[in-house]
Amino acid sequence: MSVIESLISGAKADADVLSTLSSHGDNFSIGRDVDFTFHTQSAQKAERLQQFVNDNCYGSAFIESLEGDFRILVRITTPIQQPIIFSISGFMACLGTLFDVEYDGWGCPVKRGTQ
Repeated sequence: MSVIESLISGAKADADVLSTLSSHGDNFSIGRDVDFTFHTQSAQKAERLQQFVNDNCYGSAFIESLEGDFRILVRITTPIQQPIIFSISGFMACLGTLFDVEYDGWGCPVKRGTQ
């Protein structure tokens, strides 16, 4: 998949996540921990992505080993208004392509109210 195709399909998936969160009464302007997820079968690729993210302060990256698969979680504390989350998710999709790992989207807890 090309970078452009990845960005287009990612924007559609991101809109679906926002729609679901909205249906639960989420207040998108409240900051919260957002996890961006990547997968690879290569420990070396996982470690390279983790190091790049952490060294450049793009977030806090962690690796989890899951039976021959490696999941990289990049955690960023941010509000999730559409322009913000789409930009971050698009950047993550580009990192997935650059590091040859699968970007699997993002998730976060629902935040209601004002804080």
